[in-house]
Amino acid sequence: MQEEEYSPVSSKLEVAALLETMTQPGAATLQLTTAEAKPYPVILLDLEEDEFVEFDLTAIRELAPKLRRGVKFVLLGQTHAGLIRSTPMHMETFTDKDGRLLARSAWPEGLDLKQRRAAFRATLRIGMDVGVRLRAEEPKRDRVKASSPEAVAAKKKVERPAIDNTKKLEEANAEKNKALAAGEADKITAQTESASEIEKQKVEKDATQEQAATDQADQKANEQTGKEDKATNPEKAEEEKKYFELMGDLKDLSATGCLVEFFAQDGASKVITQMRTELEVCFPNGTVFPIVSDVRHVKTDSDRQVLSVGFEFFAPTKEQEKQLWEYVREIEREASRTAGEGNDRTPSPLFEVKEDAVKFLGRRQGQKYATPMARRLARIAGYLDSQMVALTQGQKMNSGQLSAHADRLLDIIADDREEALFALRCIHRESPWVVHGLSVAVKLVDLAQSRGRMPRDVIKGIAACAMIHDLGKGMLPGSLWRASTLTRDSYMRMQSHVELILAQMDTCKWLAPILVTNIIEQINERLDGSGYPNELVARDLGQLPRMAAVVDAIDAMSRPRADREGMTAESTYRHLLQNQNLFDVDWIEAYIRHFGVIPIGSLIQFESGQLAWVTRLDDQRHIKAVVLTSDTQPPQDNLGDTVEGTALEKLGEIKAVLGVDY
Repeated sequence: MQEEEYSPVSSKLEVAALLETMTQPGAATLQLTTAEAKPYPVILLDLEEDEFVEFDLTAIRELAPKLRRGVKFVLLGQTHAGLIRSTPMHMETFTDKDGRLLARSAWPEGLDLKQRRAAFRATLRIGMDVGVRLRAEEPKRDRVKASSPEAVAAKKKVERPAIDNTKKLEEANAEKNKALAAGEADKITAQTESASEIEKQKVEKDATQEQAATDQADQKANEQTGKEDKATNPEKAEEEKKYFELMGDLKDLSATGCLVEFFAQDGASKVITQMRTELEVCFPNGTVFPIVSDVRHVKTDSDRQVLSVGFEFFAPTKEQEKQLWEYVREIEREASRTAGEGNDRTPSPLFEVKEDAVKFLGRRQGQKYATPMARRLARIAGYLDSQMVALTQGQKMNSGQLSAHADRLLDIIADDREEALFALRCIHRESPWVVHGLSVAVKLVDLAQSRGRMPRDVIKGIAACAMIHDLGKGMLPGSLWRASTLTRDSYMRMQSHVELILAQMDTCKWLAPILVTNIIEQINERLDGSGYPNELVARDLGQLPRMAAVVDAIDAMSRPRADREGMTAESTYRHLLQNQNLFDVDWIEAYIRHFGVIPIGSLIQFESGQLAWVTRLDDQRHIKAVVLTSDTQPPQDNLGDTVEGTALEKLGEIKAVLGVDY
């Protein structure tokens, strides 16, 4: 094997992602650096980024004496990204635990990766950091934010007696709940095995038409008001604009296009939504080159957590063509110099780093997450976000990746359902359809499993369908979701998101068709026939779509829209209970009993003004533990202490449950 076939991995985040893939069974081998040493299969038990790697050496005890003496070794593995090889490592500690031999080494200094590289004219070498920036205007929300004093003051107080409503509801429905628990899982499973004929009913609704006319009039009024505001104060209107920035790494550049890598967890779908976009190439010396480009291809690499996007420059001017050739030539010259082929050459001015340009150079500054579980969940969110980008470019659903990530989600829930529920509140960078789908998947699986044991393939299919059920919305124009009101035509077009995602799923042969129908196709149906896309009524809907509709509606209402902030759980419960003609009351009550009146992930404020996130509930679904926070922003790694028991009681009464604005 030729040494030059390998290239070093420069990003710490990429090193961590590649090592994580080696924790899968059979993915890693250990080879001593001594002469004629052979590789041995080894198990990677645990990783702590920049700290340690933990191994299970039980199956290769014969290597222990040499490893104890400090003989170095390398880790070898293979992923979709290519062959992996670590720099030389050595064991630092050994532990005998329950008959197993465990050992720890320091975090490797680096990894080398052997992979096929694309053939572009100018390929950037390791250490040649050039950033690529894309920007998209975030929709302006004309509403009071949850964090404002006005919003806090307007919140309805939720005292302890309100929390006790859960207990009263449990007592009133105890016998009914036992009966449901005994048979509900069997009903859902049975419905996945035999699908009945769906009788489609078309009902004309005068009320809907009347509302559509009213909405249209409101929208025109809003548009007129907006025009007047911008005309009278255009500078203020420009200042109020907010932009979402996506930073990537330039990998290759030619006179006609470029290849850029984005970190999958950075929310690429918020920016790469159209075939044509403007990007800015940002060089270390502060030079910024803007150019309009067409997205030509998108490729996801779940192992490396990377989204590779190929851009073709659109109609560059003669001046832009001249600049591009200069950049290509300078990149080639710098690449030759740093490779040792021209050390006597003067460094390219483009690559002389200026301090104020550093922020534009690396995509992987490393996202911060409140908990390890949130970090695990973010990997799935990153996959879904990348999948949405691929869908917008006309690609089909990646069946294998969907299956693998559905399995990972089930493992996360099985490890600690409460940590998983809190982790949902920490995921916010991705598209709202991704975050919502992931939340619905976790809660739907959790609620379904609470009703009885279900086959693994059924619950996995439920998770997969829930994760992607709204991704079709990302294939529609963003103007539909930014509008506070919709015309009837726009509303009908919005409903086409179901058809759009179904059309991209013919590759997912492993998914039971009845699960696809029950969740993706029927989650937006309502008992009275007012839902979409088929206007089904109660007799057409089984237990699974009824349950899914409740979970979907509660989660959707808890998130902000263009015309309102996110609602509290109590408000969503009240809304559903007041609309039992739309939603199955049995599943509404089951949801409240299972997740509680103030569920995990709620942001609460105590009488003292202290803010906290709910992280644990007791068996009666009362608050058991909270983690303190100083603001209403999404939970990050700077959260305060966890408080429970008597310390929780000392915090006093709950003053308010706050809606969130993300």
